[in-house]
Amino acid sequence: MAMIKCPECNFKISDQSLSCPKCGRPLNNMNNAFGRFPSPDPGIYNNSIIISSKSRLAAALLCFFFGFLGVHRFYVGKTISGVIMILTFIISLFLSLIPITIWCIIDFIIILCGSFTDNDGLALKEWT
Repeated sequence: MAMIKCPECNFKISDQSLSCPKCGRPLNNMNNAFGRFPSPDPGIYNNSIIISSKSRLAAALLCFFFGFLGVHRFYVGKTISGVIMILTFIISLFLSLIPITIWCIIDFIIILCGSFTDNDGLALKEWT
């Protein structure tokens, strides 16, 4: 058993560790079940949980003010559902605004609860 440094925080840890006990960053250890961990680029490591680098506050504000146009979905990279939301809004203008209003309210609640995910499936947890 050798000691190595965490690439994120330089904390000394065992080479058998799956993640750093100090910062929670998963280590690229071939002894784990999957052989490798996802790249740290899409998000931030927070106590061994990979979260999105997108701001939850920005998504909530975009949803509140421009939710009917799906701007919050474009912000997190969900372009297909953003386009579908725009089309739903256009159709709703001629029929009823109830469907798009319900969709916006549901998205807003999900964002506030912290369960909304970005295009990579990473949760929006950070408010900043």
